[in-house]
Amino acid sequence: MKTRVYYGEYTLRHWMNLLLKGHIELPDYQRHFAWEQKNLHELIMSLKNNIYIPPITIGAYKDASGEIHNYILDGQQRLTSVLLAYIGLFPKKKEFVEPDDSLYEDSNETEVVLDNSSEETRPILWKYTRILDLISSNSGSRYLLKSDIWAILATTEDFTKYESLGADDVIDEEFIQSRFLGFSYIVPQSANVQEQQNFYSSVFRGLNIRGLRLSGLESRRALYFLNIDLVNFFDIPVCKQIKVLIKSKRTQYDFVRALAFIAEYKKKGVETNIARGCRRQENLEQYYEDYVNDVVKDSDSARFGKFSMIVPPDQRESRMANLTHAIDLLKLKRNIPTIIEADLYMFGLVYFTIYEGYTIDTSLVSSIKAKIEEVVAEIKQDSSHTRTPNTLGHIRLRIKQSINAYQTILDHGTI
Repeated sequence: MKTRVYYGEYTLRHWMNLLLKGHIELPDYQRHFAWEQKNLHELIMSLKNNIYIPPITIGAYKDASGEIHNYILDGQQRLTSVLLAYIGLFPKKKEFVEPDDSLYEDSNETEVVLDNSSEETRPILWKYTRILDLISSNSGSRYLLKSDIWAILATTEDFTKYESLGADDVIDEEFIQSRFLGFSYIVPQSANVQEQQNFYSSVFRGLNIRGLRLSGLESRRALYFLNIDLVNFFDIPVCKQIKVLIKSKRTQYDFVRALAFIAEYKKKGVETNIARGCRRQENLEQYYEDYVNDVVKDSDSARFGKFSMIVPPDQRESRMANLTHAIDLLKLKRNIPTIIEADLYMFGLVYFTIYEGYTIDTSLVSSIKAKIEEVVAEIKQDSSHTRTPNTLGHIRLRIKQSINAYQTILDHGTI
C-alpha cells in the first residue's frame, strides 16, 4: 500500500503533551509495559548524554467512521519511561503481576516452555494509559504538569502501587523542554479500513522493539486485528483465565494453538501428521500464524480447511458461547498444574463445541471430569511424556485421546 512518511523531532515536553492529551494512542494489540528500571535508567542517561535513541514510529489510521487515530507502532516503552521519569514514579512489579505460582499442586518442573519469551522481560500487567485513566476519571481533563499529576494520583488507591525513582532517573520541566526525540509518521494513502489494518499489522510485527523480543502470543495478537470481527474469537476472554504452570511460571493457555491443531484434525480426520515439519518453536509459531491468516482471509486451506464452512458465520457466536459455558461448567478458569491436563480438557472441548457445534450438558460434567482424570493418570505413567510433553508426538497423542474421551461421554453419557 502506498504511504507518505514524515520525519522530524519533538521536545520531550511535546511528547508528554501528546500522551497526556490522548493525541497519540496504543493499538489494542500492543503489549504491556515490559521495561525494568535499569532500562529506564539507560534511556535517561542516553538522553542526558545526547546519545542516539531510535525514533518513535507513529501511524495514522482512519477508522470506519472517518475518525483519525495516531497509533504508537514502535516506542511505547521509551515514551512510557519518559513519562515515568518525569513523574518520578515506577510501577511496582509485584502489584501488577498475577499471584505467586506456589498455589499450584502437582507441579511438573520438567515441562518445557511453550513460548520463547524471556522470564526476565515478562511484562507487568500495566500500561501508561492506567495513569491517563485515573487522571481523566478524577479530574475530567488531562493535566500536563508533574504537580497536577501527583495531586491526582495521591488521592487514588493506585498511589501505593508505585515506588519513587532514584534521583538520577528523575527529570524536570527544564529537561523535557530542552531534549528532543525523533519520529517517523506514517500516513497510508488509503481510507479502506481493512487495507490499513493489514498494513499496520505487518509494520508492527516487523519492528524490533529495542531488544525486547515480542513473545509469539504478543506478536501474533497483531494479526487478530486484520479482521476486527474475529478478535474475540482468537482472543476469547474466558481463555485468558485458564492458566498453566510452565517451568514454575503461570502462563495463559494458548487458545489459538488449540484452535490450529484441532482445525487440522477436523480437516484431515487423523492426528498423525498434525503440524508436520514444525518441530522447532519458530516453525510452530509460523504454523499458528498461518492458521490465523487462513481464518481471517477465509482461505480454502489444504491444511486447515475453509473457516466459514467449518464454523458458519451465523453460528460463530453461539459456538463460542457454548465453549465459554462448558469451560465454566468444568471449572477450567483456574491454575491447571500441567499442559498435559490442560490440553486433554481443551483439545476435545474445542473440537466438539467450536468445530462440531455440540453443547456440553450439565449432566455430562462429572463424567467428563472423571474420564479426563483417568486419561491424565494413564499418560503420567509414561515418563517420556511427562518429561517432554510438548514434542509433537506427545501433543498428537493428547489430541487423539482428548477427542476420544469426549466422544465416549457424548455417545454414552457416562464412562
